[in-house]
Formats: sequence, C-alpha cells, structure tokens
Amino acid sequence: MVVMVILVYFDDKIRMKNPNKYLSKLQDLLNTMDVSKEIQQIKDLHKQEPYNTFEKRKKIGYQYDNLYDNLNKYISKEEYKKHLNIMENIILSLKDYFNLARPASIDPTIEDVYLASAQTPSYPSGHSTQYHYFYLLLKDREGIDAKELKEVTEMGGISRIVAGVHYPIDHKAGKLLAEMIYKNSYNI
Repeated sequence: MVVMVILVYFDDKIRMKNPNKYLSKLQDLLNTMDVSKEIQQIKDLHKQEPYNTFEKRKKIGYQYDNLYDNLNKYISKEEYKKHLNIMENIILSLKDYFNLARPASIDPTIEDVYLASAQTPSYPSGHSTQYHYFYLLLKDREGIDAKELKEVTEMGGISRIVAGVHYPIDHKAGKLLAEMIYKNSYNI
C-alpha cells in the first residue's frame, strides 16, 4: 500500500515505527464523522462575524491560502520548502487513500471559495497539517512570539472551514497528522 510505504519511510527524514497505528488513528477519527453535523457546523460558522458574507470568507480564504506568506517572518524560504516537500507527499497520499468529498460536493448549498489548492479530496486538511506542523517546529525558537504564531497557524487551518472547502473534522485530522509527522521526523 502506497500510504504505508510513505508513512514508514520517506526520504530518510521520517520513520514511523508502527504506521498502522497512525493510519488507524486517522481512520478512527474519520469513523466518528457525522456528515450532517459537520455541514451544519460549516453553515453555522458562515453566519457568524467576521465570516457572514461570501466576500469576507473569500478574503480570509485567500489570505491564508499561501502558507509561506503568513509564516515568512518565522522561517526562511529554504527551510520552509525543505519541510513542506516532506509533508506534501504524505498529505496527498492520505487524501487519496481516504478520498472524502469536499463539503460543497455533498451539500451544494455551501458557498465554497474557489481555491486552486482545494482540488484534492478533503480529508485530512493539508493546510491544517502544514500550519500546525510549522507551529510545532517553530514555537520554541528564540525570538518567536509563540502566542502570535499559534493564532496565525490556527487561523490558517480554520480558514479552510471558513472558505467552505473543509469540514471541521478535516482540521482536527490535519493537526493530528502534523503531530505524527513532527514526532517522527529528524534530520530535516
């Protein structure tokens, strides 16, 4: 299975001792999903300020779509790319494995923001994975305002729900995956 190979070994940077355990955690979380509740949470979020108009949701979606634009004060482009390259293959393999349709595909009444980065399956959220991973990586570095970084990275993940391209559970799974990758990565 491609997912297992990627989780077990990726470019001498990540080695997971028990990849089945990690895959099972993501599967178990997905098994708890109640699609109608997830869709309702998205719709409820869209009624709240500052997300209560499509234009506001679009602005937030675009603002957080490019991770590096939001993280460049914390990390160099070179270091950012090094970490991102490792995560991308894992995330895309898992998205293909779980193959969960995006919210607007399930409920066409959800006004989703078109984002070029949202053309793959929904679960787990790649942006939530990446933003949370970078939070874990950078939060303890000297000169980093961890509280500010947490706000930026959390909003980066939530912006995908605001944009209507992810379910709340995708965000949770992305953060869980980020922790798995972070705990099992080295020499990056």
